[in-house]
Amino acid sequence: MKTPADLAAIRVAKKHLVAMRHDNEDSTKLIVGMGTAGISAGARPVMNALMAEILNQDLSEHVVVYPSDLGDVPGAPVLVVQVPGEAKVTYVNVKPEYAARIISEHVVGKKVIDEFLQK
Repeated sequence: MKTPADLAAIRVAKKHLVAMRHDNEDSTKLIVGMGTAGISAGARPVMNALMAEILNQDLSEHVVVYPSDLGDVPGAPVLVVQVPGEAKVTYVNVKPEYAARIISEHVVGKKVIDEFLQK
């Protein structure tokens, strides 16, 4: 059984994740392909790494992570980045270790990472 202090710590940690579910027109949206193919290819660790990096860079007010079934898209795990006012960008074969670079270079720096693009 967890102690009240343990439960309070879990609550605080999970509160940040719930905050990432907000949505407004000014939010950058990161859509992770979480269909069967995506999950079996490793989309869940990718989504977790993206959320951790968003928290690490204190961007939870501006960036939203959505799990979604993107259909039969080759190159799973797939990540679609929608920055307000810019065209959607689809990254394929995304690995958890790409999260920091995607957040820093694309979301914050507004520079598409060509080597991760669908070809």
